[in-house]
Amino acid sequence: MVFDLFKEKQSAYAVVQHFGRNSIKFPKRSYGGRWKGKLIWGRVTYERVLSILCNPFYAGVYTWGRYKSFKSINPQGEIVTKQRLLPMEEWPVMIKDHHCKYISFQNFEDNRQQSQMNKTNSVTNPLSGPPREGMTLLQGLLYCGICGRRMTIRYTVNKQCVPTYECNWRKRQGLTHNSCFSFKAKVADPVIEKMVVDILTPSNLSIAINALNQIEKRNTSMNRQCEMNIQRCRYQADLAQRRFEQVDPANRLVAASLEKSWNQELEKLATAEKEYQDYLSRQEKEFPAAKKNEITALASRIPDLWDKTTNIKDKKRSIRLLISDITVTRDTDKKNLMLNLRWQTGQTQQFSVGLPPSAPDKTRYPKEMVDQVRKLTLLHGDDNKTIEALNSQGILSATGKPFTKDMIEWIRYKHKIDKPLIRTEHEFTVPEVRKMFSVSKHMVYYWVSRKYVQTRRTQKCILIEINPTRQLELRQIIDNSYKANCRLVTA
Repeated sequence: MVFDLFKEKQSAYAVVQHFGRNSIKFPKRSYGGRWKGKLIWGRVTYERVLSILCNPFYAGVYTWGRYKSFKSINPQGEIVTKQRLLPMEEWPVMIKDHHCKYISFQNFEDNRQQSQMNKTNSVTNPLSGPPREGMTLLQGLLYCGICGRRMTIRYTVNKQCVPTYECNWRKRQGLTHNSCFSFKAKVADPVIEKMVVDILTPSNLSIAINALNQIEKRNTSMNRQCEMNIQRCRYQADLAQRRFEQVDPANRLVAASLEKSWNQELEKLATAEKEYQDYLSRQEKEFPAAKKNEITALASRIPDLWDKTTNIKDKKRSIRLLISDITVTRDTDKKNLMLNLRWQTGQTQQFSVGLPPSAPDKTRYPKEMVDQVRKLTLLHGDDNKTIEALNSQGILSATGKPFTKDMIEWIRYKHKIDKPLIRTEHEFTVPEVRKMFSVSKHMVYYWVSRKYVQTRRTQKCILIEINPTRQLELRQIIDNSYKANCRLVTA
């Protein structure tokens, strides 16, 4: 029964909890005291379950020399002797098929491997095996694509419960000042969850049937265990009764002692029968045989059942049956999460998931908005008309507010959107006037300062009004200017 439960739950602690919840007693041989050599029934411990799973005796293997003693000197100068379990290849004697076995040798190796995977502090195994009670689905399945270590989980962020995957191994080792990277569980968990549900849907009927078969097999094993316990208690009660009936009534002390022992065995028998009846009623309530067809029909509704399932450990266990591990990296822009998924079949799959925008990205205007502002600016040439057009369409800014003149000016400044230069036929810029009269810019600004020409100052430049009549007057000024003529001759 221990091996079947461990194969189902993949954890020695889960086996111990199952025995405790169902009040199943486990045999143990007494090695000292007045009960030396006798079989005692009591609760099973984690160490006992682990020793059974990792003992080759139950696989029909005879071994010798599995443990080796090592001596060392402690800081107090005392000699300390410790025993260490040797690797299987270093065992001096190992004879397979030596006696009858409970499990196959392959099952024994699988149990040893699963027990090693369940160690979270193992250096050789970066991924942990058993699913736990945390709120994240991918716990123990994520590799960091930067340092190659297992990603850990952090739940508290800014005094709030936010499940977050994080890799800070290099920071703990002093190699860097920052963590490799981190991301919230709600970014990747729903994507993987949807993939798993989509994969389970085509074969959900066979999965449901296999699950029912496993449940029936487990119930049969439990029923057999309870029946054997009742049979053992009944045998002990009958034995105590025969001892009481054979005693001499004149020996009152012995008779009283045997009568008390008989009553105790009868109480144990009544307790065992009551527990068995309670288990049968609970079993019929949880998995009624009359509803087997109904349960099989529910297999076609795996997505709905998955959404309604509140036991996170069941979801984790289902995901681990399909996925071996996931390597996570980020792209160069740090806006997408790259997931390299490896299925249990050995096939790999790569896909990306968009990361939530950062605080600056949330207030950054998208390209479509910038293009619309550029289009309206070129069309109207006036920020007020641009604001009126955007607000009339119900478009809000990045902060969710109506547009203002400061917002439009910032967008134009940030994305280098210039207003169109609106001018009349006789308005020219300073470079154009220089080219028209072949003079320096100082001469043009001299005309402006002396108000020889009419000007109009815009946000971008100065527009100089020069009509044909004014053009002739300026040419006469140039012809009568000694400095201007000298510069022309020199040029």
